[in-house]
Amino acid sequence: MLYVIEDDYTYKGKYYLSNDPITRQCVIDDLGLIPAWFDNVPTFHYRWVNTQSKDGEIVVDLTLNECKAIKAADLAYQTAKFEDNLNKDMYFTSSLGFRVNGDRRTRSNIEDLIRFSPAFPVHYRDYDNQVQEVTQEQLQTMLAEHITNGNNLYNQKWNFEAQINACTTKEEVEALKIEFKMMDFSK
Repeated sequence: MLYVIEDDYTYKGKYYLSNDPITRQCVIDDLGLIPAWFDNVPTFHYRWVNTQSKDGEIVVDLTLNECKAIKAADLAYQTAKFEDNLNKDMYFTSSLGFRVNGDRRTRSNIEDLIRFSPAFPVHYRDYDNQVQEVTQEQLQTMLAEHITNGNNLYNQKWNFEAQINACTTKEEVEALKIEFKMMDFSK
């Protein structure tokens, strides 16, 4: 597995890696972007294999542990989004027949509607910006589904951690696709 680090991506000892062929950028540094469960922090930024290639780029041939650390950093980057107050990519399909945002802000809004609405039913705007008229019981269903979906995402994260640790070749690490699946309660 080869990674190319272009000079304009370096800043204060951090290296911004383009994980080919994916265009998303991972940040690897010694300050904590490697999850605590993975104790082999990559050292390739101290060990240049080729100082210059024909394109003027620095090419580093990574070890298995460095490949695992990069995959772990990608996992940490993706799972950090779980804590975002607003994340348009996080939604699940409710048993109530519409999609619900799965981010932290929506959970808080649902909890507030349950606790502080003076009367029911209330209007709720779903993921697709459609107004739904929902009862307190339906809001409680949405909240329970929200919590279950969140727990499912963390179970997927822990499964990916185990898969990364179990890899024995760089090719296995590279082939591992980290894709989270939101729940569908409509089935």
